[in-house]
Amino acid sequence: MILHPEPYKYVERREKPLDIGASLNGSSAYLRLSGLGCSNCANHVHNALLSLDGVWLVEVFLWERVALVAFDPKRLDPSRFPSIVQRASPSDRCFRAEVLEVRPSRQTLRVMAGRLLWCWPGRVAPEPTGAWN
Repeated sequence: MILHPEPYKYVERREKPLDIGASLNGSSAYLRLSGLGCSNCANHVHNALLSLDGVWLVEVFLWERVALVAFDPKRLDPSRFPSIVQRASPSDRCFRAEVLEVRPSRQTLRVMAGRLLWCWPGRVAPEPTGAWN
């Protein structure tokens, strides 16, 4: 993990009200990420994607270098996600994203105890070679 020197401060992870019904009737995108080094980086990406009109739910998995985004395909084209992730980069970082797959949310989200949980079927991203050597 890359540790940032000061003056970096904790980045608050934002949330927005969730409409479970709308989320299940939308789409989900699976993004491969690069350039993230800490939880603050993940929060920058999370907040940037969640701030888009039409995005309902975002989960960034820092160690796996992936993000899952539930969105309304009528209001938002997932091809915009990489540029949004790149713009979320602080001045000394360069975040990158690639949309690997888009599926209907009914295939990727499950409702348990009144909450939406990610359940992406199968594995889509190949393991990066030499990532931890």
